[in-house]
Amino acid sequence: MGASTPCFMSIDVEGLDLRLLKDFDFRRYRPWLLQVEPSDHHVPGNSGEIYRFMRSVGYRLIAKTAVNMIFET
Repeated sequence: MGASTPCFMSIDVEGLDLRLLKDFDFRRYRPWLLQVEPSDHHVPGNSGEIYRFMRSVGYRLIAKTAVNMIFET
């Protein structure tokens, strides 16, 4: 069975989201929408780091709530 890309991916790992994103193979898999809970209360400044990283891999922030960031490719 071949690999396929999910349309939507949600990440919520209590402050480890950036580490997971950096390990994700964005060259091979490009979810259309990606929801991340940056958990700034666990890792201060994590939202900014995630935002910069996601821009570097070709995603743009389309929505932000008090607890989530949503990106699209």
